[in-house]
Amino acid sequence: MALPTYQTGTVSVAAGGTVVTLTGGSWTGTNAKQGDFISIGGLAEVLITEVTDSTHLKIAPWQGTVKTNVAHVIYQNYVGRVVGVAAAEDVGDMLEKLHVDGLPFILGSAETVPDPSYGDEGQLAFKPSTGQWWVKTGGAWVPSAGISGVTEAPNNGTQYGRQSLAWTPITAPSFVQDGTGAVTRTMQNKVREIFSVMDFGATGDGTTDDTPFIQAAINAAIAAGGGTIYFPPASVNYKTVATLNIDVRGISTRLQQVIQLVGAGPGRSTIKNTTLAGAVIKYQGVNPGIENFFQMRDMRITGNQVVGSIGLQVTVSAYMSLRNVIIEVMGVGFDATDVEQASFQDCTFSYNLSGMIFNAPHPTTGITQPNSMTFLNTIVAGNVNFGVQMTNAGALNWVGGSIQYNGVQGGGAGNFGFAIVNSGAAGNYGTLLFSGMVFEGNRGVAQFASSQTDASSMSSVLFESVSFERTTVGYPTNDIAISGTAISRYKLSGCTFRSGAGYVASASRPCISNTNTSAATVMMDASTWFQNPLEAATAQQIVLGEPGVSFGVLVLKGQTSGAATILTPTVAGAPVLTTPTQTGTLVSTGHPASIKAWGKWNSAGTLGAAYGVSSVVRVGPGQWTVNLSPAMANTNYVVNITTGLGSTGYTMATGVHNITTTSFTVFSMYNNALTDPTQSDYICCNIIG
Repeated sequence: MALPTYQTGTVSVAAGGTVVTLTGGSWTGTNAKQGDFISIGGLAEVLITEVTDSTHLKIAPWQGTVKTNVAHVIYQNYVGRVVGVAAAEDVGDMLEKLHVDGLPFILGSAETVPDPSYGDEGQLAFKPSTGQWWVKTGGAWVPSAGISGVTEAPNNGTQYGRQSLAWTPITAPSFVQDGTGAVTRTMQNKVREIFSVMDFGATGDGTTDDTPFIQAAINAAIAAGGGTIYFPPASVNYKTVATLNIDVRGISTRLQQVIQLVGAGPGRSTIKNTTLAGAVIKYQGVNPGIENFFQMRDMRITGNQVVGSIGLQVTVSAYMSLRNVIIEVMGVGFDATDVEQASFQDCTFSYNLSGMIFNAPHPTTGITQPNSMTFLNTIVAGNVNFGVQMTNAGALNWVGGSIQYNGVQGGGAGNFGFAIVNSGAAGNYGTLLFSGMVFEGNRGVAQFASSQTDASSMSSVLFESVSFERTTVGYPTNDIAISGTAISRYKLSGCTFRSGAGYVASASRPCISNTNTSAATVMMDASTWFQNPLEAATAQQIVLGEPGVSFGVLVLKGQTSGAATILTPTVAGAPVLTTPTQTGTLVSTGHPASIKAWGKWNSAGTLGAAYGVSSVVRVGPGQWTVNLSPAMANTNYVVNITTGLGSTGYTMATGVHNITTTSFTVFSMYNNALTDPTQSDYICCNIIG
């Protein structure tokens, strides 16, 4: 009988290819199976190794030339298609053997010997409870060894298996790692290296409450002194309805209570809780002096913005690490108290009511302020109230990533991108660094807000290559808002203050606001610029160049005798200048060596004080001619020009100039023409190199 075939449509295959593509037909899994053979273009049949879908199957590498839309024949000769025939043959063989040898006669537990009336000559009898065999010989049952080598398995609690008709203890499956020096381990010992939540009953089907199963895995890891809790890829997500508690306060040995939550990626290992007004995961550590090293990576926590819900709450932890973690749609994404030495890498905290909160130490049991924290390429975005709020934090490093479109609720005092309160209070370090990152589209008070009211607070914030971006749909009152009464310093280097297309600038929304003028100082260099003059920082708000320009006593000595001394004023007004009694060129010995020349003139052009600069003349909007005496060396210098009229100041930080003549022209730092006053109350010029 000829084998059935299937040959509808045409096929294509590349030379040396392993994938055959069908056109004009359909391989349903019935007309083509793994194990069938296919003939392509009339050539010899090749084995089908896999039917991928209705139009693709796999073969061994095609030895012929490329075939495109040629005829094919599938010979349906897979052995599984005729397994019924093979089974029928086996049954026939068995019946034939039974006809010859007969079935063994089985004794019940109450019988001691077989009934003589039963059985045929040569037939066997067997009593399972004792393992005794008999054979019917001469019409009587005679004790026998039965089938050679067959005995009852020992009943001693050990697993046994048949090998050559003898019972042999079964050895547990073993595992040997590849490589020189690898040792043999039992498979059970190997798989117990991690605590998979599915080993404890979790389903990940998005319907079953997996809370008790996940908690059981956590408890097992804690009981073992620490370990990795693994969340395998879920078909939907791991649904929870109550808090998952990680409490390691019972472990007091250094480096022994390390708990790691590890997933298969935020898209496949998601914990979802849409009803709880509490923490989805709550971590409780011991004294940070006993390093916790709590870790979470490649996972996601999500909810339904329930008020009071917290994605991850951490209390008392040192050397905590989150990597590739997403926490979203919670009341608060991340909440931390008594946390230090923490790192956040490639994490996202988004679409929560509030993004991240770092609290001051607990009032009675507090151990540490939030400090020594590093954020690498971390994004805090789209949170309703605010992005990040920190109290008493210090030694913070935020490198890369962004804080954007937070405070979407509007312009209330509780809406902002990032806020720091009393940094450096109670002996904390008080330093914050933002580098190579973006503040964009945050609404409310500010993109970055600093409130320093604690007398013990002393804060220093450095913005390095940071972009502050305002958009038509998201902009705050200020990009940087500084308030309070305590000492704080802010420096901007290589920063930009920009706005997107369609944004309308307003003088009522200055980029920088500093209401703590008695104790807070803002400094920036010429590499920082503002796109919109109406919102740019004014001369009254910032100190250009180096701090030494503004503090201390500057002494200018003549070549022969006398001295010119500029004293720091005790009240508002111009510095006091005492000139030498004898003529001679003045040289600077009291100001920083980097200040190459400087000068200040009043509105009438009368020189107030100068060194190396004879005059500065406005020649057009944002354009100034600087006359030197004498000329500078052939070196690149930074030129800063500041003008003021009434209460308004204009900063003309013009960047680097190669000054080789006694006169040169500099231009506004802005990318559009500056409408500055034609007459100024004062003009200041600094040349720094």
